[in-house]
Amino acid sequence: MKKLGFSAAVSAALLLGCTGAAYAADSGTPATTAPAWVPTNLAQFKDPLPDSLTFYGVTFFATVDLGYAYQTNGRPLGNVVSGLEFSPFTTTRNYTGQQISTIAHSGLTQSNIGLKFDEPLGLGWSFVGRADTGIDPLTGKLSDGCSSFVANAGVTYTQQNSNADSGRCGQAFNSQLFGGVSNKQYGTLTIGRQNSLELDAIAVYDPLALS
Repeated sequence: MKKLGFSAAVSAALLLGCTGAAYAADSGTPATTAPAWVPTNLAQFKDPLPDSLTFYGVTFFATVDLGYAYQTNGRPLGNVVSGLEFSPFTTTRNYTGQQISTIAHSGLTQSNIGLKFDEPLGLGWSFVGRADTGIDPLTGKLSDGCSSFVANAGVTYTQQNSNADSGRCGQAFNSQLFGGVSNKQYGTLTIGRQNSLELDAIAVYDPLALS
């Protein structure tokens, strides 16, 4: 956002200067010099912000998905990976017409935080890896679908809150955690916890991007 704003400001200043010069030429009056605040040599200006948050091959990343949700048939916000039951195939879909209106998270994609690794080793090889975890930005907790079952155990059906099965059970890294080596010619070999081929295939056809 800062880069866009800086570029827009420079472009506007140059456009304003050119317009003023053209007007002066048309009116027969001598063109005045550009104001001191108009850059005369753009090459000397350098955006202080880095292109990415990468240091020595380690990139920090995060996704925070927050929004408003309204459901004509739903469950109150609970401790579940999606926050609300957005999928029609979840365990406790309420068909009695319970209306839910609330701030919710991860409606389009799983909110997460993590690190990516890509450090050259030489001879065309690089060390690659990823360590990330799903989070609940409303509470600051790690995504934990398993505890939603525990929280609703023995609770009357109509009194239950949102809950659903999930592989994210509050682990320190409840998403991908792997490392390995990569080469443009020979390919990539990694070991650890990573998305399965089935999950990758489902994501291609899921209009909600596995939210």
